[in-house]
Amino acid sequence: MTTRVKPTANSSAKWRAIERPNMKTNSRTPKNTAAFTLTEAVIVVIIIGLLAAVILPELQRTKAKNNRISCVGRNKHIGDAYRVFASDNGDRYPLQATNNPYIYQPGGSGTAPGSVVSTNAEAWQVFQALWNELHSPKILLCPSDRARSTSFRVTDFNGLAGAPGTITTTSLGHPSNRNIAVSYAPQTLADESRPIGLLNVDRCINFATAATAATTPGAASGTRVVVNSPATAASLFFVAGPGFGFHRLDGNLAYADGSVQQVSGAHFQTALVNAGTAYGWGTATSNGFGAAVFLLP
Repeated sequence: MTTRVKPTANSSAKWRAIERPNMKTNSRTPKNTAAFTLTEAVIVVIIIGLLAAVILPELQRTKAKNNRISCVGRNKHIGDAYRVFASDNGDRYPLQATNNPYIYQPGGSGTAPGSVVSTNAEAWQVFQALWNELHSPKILLCPSDRARSTSFRVTDFNGLAGAPGTITTTSLGHPSNRNIAVSYAPQTLADESRPIGLLNVDRCINFATAATAATTPGAASGTRVVVNSPATAASLFFVAGPGFGFHRLDGNLAYADGSVQQVSGAHFQTALVNAGTAYGWGTATSNGFGAAVFLLP
């Protein structure tokens, strides 16, 4: 038999006393939860900001490193194209070839569409002469050359130097492209028989000093940068003014033997001096084989 205990007035009061603190605690819980969530969100934002500050620069460095490696590969491809061209043109590169119908020597004439005398050739025309060996003009743009990134739409060599097809807005030789679709400056005196001479270099070069190189823009498109003495070699830098410096104050060098090196500005100058010393600087009016004349695209 079950015995029921009748609630008394005192017991009811006791239960009410016990229930009230719980009710108060429950009523405060949403406020405490909201305050904790806000604090947690602030902490998460701070952590994300710290991670971004650490990771983003590293990602940028990685991208710059990968772009430079890609640039080395493109320079190597260009060097190989020169060598193949030379094998079909009396062991001479485009600006020295005597039997090429596109770039011809002074006193001669060209038979290919758009032909030009070697002394007037621009950077893009040197590479146009290599159309059969390069296969695609996309190889002429450095991935870090952001000032000319829109030129990646240039996809063919059509219509000039014996290349088939009709010139369109996607052709290197179209007036809206040409030098602005090129990141590399060919060296006019490059010759396969002088292997330590420079073949081409990143276009972001100009005469400056170590103190001013970071703010100096590259030489203007169409300029011929002449290095014919140790003094001029010592004042030629990779520069990083607006639109330039796509490897900061470093760059890549392609040599006449087809090899490519990543170099600092100091090593660039040393390479110029080495070639000049080995092959002769020439005179103020006549460049020696060791001198360098870069065609700025």
